[in-house]
Amino acid sequence: MEVLHSGITPCEKANFPDHVHRFYEIIYSQSEFVHFTVDGKSYDLTPGFVTVIPPGCVHSQYSDCPFIDININAMTADFHSPVVVFDEDGEILEIMKLILRISKKMEIHYQLTIEYLYQTIILIIKRLQDRGRIKMFTNDFRNLLVGNISNEAFDVEGEILKTGYNANYFRRAFRKDFGQTPLEYMTYLRITNAKQLLVLDTFRSVSSVASQCGFSDSLYFSTCFKKHVGRSPLQYRKYILSHIKRIH
Repeated sequence: MEVLHSGITPCEKANFPDHVHRFYEIIYSQSEFVHFTVDGKSYDLTPGFVTVIPPGCVHSQYSDCPFIDININAMTADFHSPVVVFDEDGEILEIMKLILRISKKMEIHYQLTIEYLYQTIILIIKRLQDRGRIKMFTNDFRNLLVGNISNEAFDVEGEILKTGYNANYFRRAFRKDFGQTPLEYMTYLRITNAKQLLVLDTFRSVSSVASQCGFSDSLYFSTCFKKHVGRSPLQYRKYILSHIKRIH
């Protein structure tokens, strides 16, 4: 699973010297004031600031006032450098609190639910980071991709040509806005959908999952799935289900 740990860190004051992690850390500040340093860059954070710290980034925190933050540790976050954004509408806070509640209850399929909530947080952070910079035509194309996840006949490159933009320019623009080319983003959407189907419908065959997620060739689907997830579709299903059984 991508999410390794989620929790709350409360203490009278914070004095965490320079340190690094092997995983991504997402920190939601709820303290009145925190002086935060990451990779030599300093920030004065107040409640509502969200910090993404990639593996290997040296960071520290200091606060004289009562300190509290919500944090998530995860294997992936799709950020190559530290990110600091402000959660204007409180969306990230509500999702992080929901993850904490689900983690405590540990009901069936709770890991899968947490993973999807985590991916939602990542998308919100990206939106806040890129607010005002995402172009309308790339966002429209993203919505087109989302609506065609299960459509085996959908031709990403053909649809790019239909936009009327130069194909290379369009790919660069899309990648700038969403971090992936249109084809990479479609694959990401389909693999994410496949992970859900494999666990929530255990009687569904791999070939059926492949077809439902827009792959006409089940062998190619399995190869693609293993490349992105690190396990074959059946291995992923067995891994998640066995983990659920050990808990219950």
